[in-house]
Amino acid sequence: MIGRTTSKKLPLLLTFAILTLWIVFEFTEFEFLYTKSQFQVEDFNSSLPSTAENCKCDTVNEDFCYVNPQNSSSIGMKFDCSLVGTLEFLNLLDEPESFLNTTETSRSVESLVFVSATSDSHLKYTLESYASIRRYYPTNKFIIYRLNVNVTPLSHFPDNENLEFRHFEASRYPDFVRNALTYSFKPLIISEVLKEYPMVWWNDAHFSMVEPTVVETVLNEVGSGKVPSSVVPVVGTDHSNFAVLHPELLKFFPSHSIQLQLEQRQMAASVIFVQRTNYSVKLLKWWVLCALTENCMSPPDARLSCKFHWNKFKRHASCFRFDQSILNQLLLNDFQDYRKYFIKEAHDAYETSY
Repeated sequence: MIGRTTSKKLPLLLTFAILTLWIVFEFTEFEFLYTKSQFQVEDFNSSLPSTAENCKCDTVNEDFCYVNPQNSSSIGMKFDCSLVGTLEFLNLLDEPESFLNTTETSRSVESLVFVSATSDSHLKYTLESYASIRRYYPTNKFIIYRLNVNVTPLSHFPDNENLEFRHFEASRYPDFVRNALTYSFKPLIISEVLKEYPMVWWNDAHFSMVEPTVVETVLNEVGSGKVPSSVVPVVGTDHSNFAVLHPELLKFFPSHSIQLQLEQRQMAASVIFVQRTNYSVKLLKWWVLCALTENCMSPPDARLSCKFHWNKFKRHASCFRFDQSILNQLLLNDFQDYRKYFIKEAHDAYETSY
């Protein structure tokens, strides 16, 4: 009898123990169970710039210090004036209205250009991603940039007159850009293509389109003004900006609120829609300046591999998302809420091979 009573109590005791542990993990930190994060909140508060400097370059009447749009006294470090020539090459300085203005025709689905990049290790995924997009958009221009690829991958792809391969000319940029793991190539390639075409749809090799009309959805949301940004990251993440931020980045692009970084979900830079407008050119100017500045794009001790805490919003993951962290910093400073440039229907139209 005693044995039976004990056996009946065991499941109840086990359930109680599990419930107790869940409450402890949900409402307490128990930091000793986790590897200490690379950075703490205090590290970011101490890195905020507080003084201005001469932000103009002699050759152009253009600021080379980023000013936080929510706080004009919060000014970032000055970017090197030697980068003026690159910005001019990419049409990111003092462009005429004729370059920025787009017609109804140029905002049509047919005018959109898909862009991606591949390397020896990513060719398989690029083929899969390319095929997934061609299922729904068989005739749009598609440009694939080669990153350190020794052989021309043309033979691996089906014939298509609207498919073009280009080699990414890293030699025209600072030496560190040659390292693809800094991800500097992405904003640079987007800017290069935007010189020629009014709308660009960047697609990472690891992301495949699984639903139709995703482009139409984004164009409608942006065209109607429901989404106020002409730069739209299409896919979301499950962590905050803070979790993958590096204090060095805030020296260039200061935030007026660390709390905002803790609360706001980060968007992925894997699939990005960019329409050529005044706003997108302004954002690309800062994204490109960072991409050309090693301490901004690839800060000391920055690493891509993350160690996420169970709380992916409030705790740092000891990693940095490079191009993605920078893009999100710029967008969040401008719009203060990721929902203003997040389109769930578009997000749901993608899946990843990771």
